[in-house]
Amino acid sequence: MDFPVKYRFTDEYFRDEERCGFMVSECMKRYWAASLHSLEIFDDICRRHGLKYWAACGTMLGTIRHKGFIPWDDDLDIGMLREDFNQFLRIAPYELPSDYTVSFKDDPPRHSYNGIAVVNSLRAVSFDEKILNDYYYCPFPVGFDVYPYDYAPDDRNERDIWRGEYLRVLLAFKYLDEHTDADDEADEAFRKLGFEPAYVWENKDEIRNRLLEMAENIAGRGMPGCGSYVTRLIFLAMHNAYPPLKKEWYEDIVELPFETGTIPALRNIEDAVLMTFGAEWVMPVQGTMSHNYPLYRRDIRYMIGFLEKGGLKLSYLPNQLQYIVREADRLGIEHS
Repeated sequence: MDFPVKYRFTDEYFRDEERCGFMVSECMKRYWAASLHSLEIFDDICRRHGLKYWAACGTMLGTIRHKGFIPWDDDLDIGMLREDFNQFLRIAPYELPSDYTVSFKDDPPRHSYNGIAVVNSLRAVSFDEKILNDYYYCPFPVGFDVYPYDYAPDDRNERDIWRGEYLRVLLAFKYLDEHTDADDEADEAFRKLGFEPAYVWENKDEIRNRLLEMAENIAGRGMPGCGSYVTRLIFLAMHNAYPPLKKEWYEDIVELPFETGTIPALRNIEDAVLMTFGAEWVMPVQGTMSHNYPLYRRDIRYMIGFLEKGGLKLSYLPNQLQYIVREADRLGIEHS
């Protein structure tokens, strides 16, 4: 299946480049390009089904400050209002290419309270010629994260009730995972949700499914009309963080420059960035990634092990993939 191309890359683009005093390697450039190709597929699906999405989190900051990725970031963050997010989950099995997977990012499994990862392959690396051609000779799994946003009640008491109900379910999940039998605190947590503790410990799988349903129902309560603001429920629940992000910002989406193309973004992106990151957002600060940068470090290690099992060395890679050898050396990854 063909998808409209939003991003076009020249050989010049893939050269090592210093951005904001930070070296962005060819390997990262190809990883970025491959990730944006996966976003093109997602974009096509969303356009055909009338689903809105926008650059969120670090990608939102990169859009306004760098007109692309933050130089020391490696992943794409996408936001969707809950109703569009749920619709995408319903159609993803039928619309995504067969080699794509959707996985929930956090425990408990299958629960979408924090978001999903859309990834182009279950394999750690691929040397398939078509995949290499389609993904700019990036052999690693690539994709992006999608986070649901909910309308939040204007009334603080209503928000506190919403948050409290959600936290009680998350606490029950925690007890279900960490306990194997009865515990006074755990039993009380389940009673507050209407479960008989003795039944819980004898039917953990059933209770898990019922908790999942309860959590999704609570999360889905923040629908249009319930308030003037939008929030990520997980932030509200876990940190009681409630930046007043106006709902109209999330209903008016524009295309803004991003790397070699454009990305959907909030028309009021400056207001949203200020609310999310504070006034210091204008000054780039290196070393602010929230995960083990770069994500493909583990994939390079896997590739080395995979090749060594066949009696091969990383240096035996074809010319188009020799940049991976240079990246392994740059990252201090040992290889023969």
